[in-house]
Amino acid sequence: MRFLIIISIIAIYAQSCPAQVEGNDCNNPIIININDIYDLPIVIDNQTCGQGNDISNSCLGYYDEGEDIVFQINTAIDLTLAVMLYPHGTERTGFYLDTECPFNNEEDSECLKSHTTFQGVPHGTTLFEADPGTYYLIIDTWPGPECIPSFTLILDNYWISPGMCILPMPVTLPRSEPYNSVFYTTGEGNTFNNTCLGEFDEGEDMVYMLDVRHPGTVTCQIDPLGEPNSSMHLLLDCTPPGDPLDCIAYSIDSLGQSHGLSVHLDPGAYYLNMDTKEPQGIMTAFLNIEFEPDYLCGDANGDGAVNISDAVRIINYVFIGGDAPDPLESGDVNCDHEVNVSDAVWIVNYVFIGGAIPGDINSDGWPEC
Repeated sequence: MRFLIIISIIAIYAQSCPAQVEGNDCNNPIIININDIYDLPIVIDNQTCGQGNDISNSCLGYYDEGEDIVFQINTAIDLTLAVMLYPHGTERTGFYLDTECPFNNEEDSECLKSHTTFQGVPHGTTLFEADPGTYYLIIDTWPGPECIPSFTLILDNYWISPGMCILPMPVTLPRSEPYNSVFYTTGEGNTFNNTCLGEFDEGEDMVYMLDVRHPGTVTCQIDPLGEPNSSMHLLLDCTPPGDPLDCIAYSIDSLGQSHGLSVHLDPGAYYLNMDTKEPQGIMTAFLNIEFEPDYLCGDANGDGAVNISDAVRIINYVFIGGDAPDPLESGDVNCDHEVNVSDAVWIVNYVFIGGAIPGDINSDGWPEC
């Protein structure tokens, strides 16, 4: 009888104190030890679903409101710590590095390093001069989705060169002015060599990511400044060495003249790869990217501007069955996939008190919808 009582007490205690999941909070992190340079790279596949929302007041802002996972990195060596996160298509992911866990946003202005992205694409950053010691890495999400069902984390000791798939040069669209950039591919390596460009993908290349947040038409133009055999192609999947079937549009030139492409795109992440025909790369060239959105977020009456008349249009539509915003998506100012009075309030705040631009739900200066 005494044995049965003991077993019952143990069972009740086990139910009231569920087992801790490794990585679910700062008291139970996943331990990563780096004792030698040959321990790197470290590749970890995991998820945040089921880990709980332990971190909710960090440098990530809105990106720390989903379920999160905590890593404790113990390094015995000096290194330049590169952190790369592959979210496997999950949108609105972020991570940060700090020497304390949890990070207290009320006491500190910023953590050591952080990175977020609205699209479900690979992203990363580098912590220079990481001295021997303990660091905490927290991976988190926006409140919708609530968690990351699958991700791959890579830790290494090098600077991620901008222009690679893991850290492409970002271009947010739409934007208030054309994107203009001087670029080169010499020294960047030949990443893509099996694309729709054929022999024009055999040189060194550089990758841009077009973060398209409205449906619209993108026009990309290269001026190679007389340098022959330049090329570019637009693709969905930034996976070297490339696949001709992933090609959305392309442009090539053998004479050193300006050339480009123009294509209509739906919201999403697209990659623009700059390449060449010969084994070497492009020394210097100009890139111009322009975008013509199908509509302006908040411009409910379609007159090309956002003002109080757009708020009136939404209010009439919601309360008295007036004309709907044209298109309907233009009235979804807070990106919740509905048109209601909260969208009109957003426009009023934007017009009269300098609130965030329509659609800018993460305060980065660009619309998310």
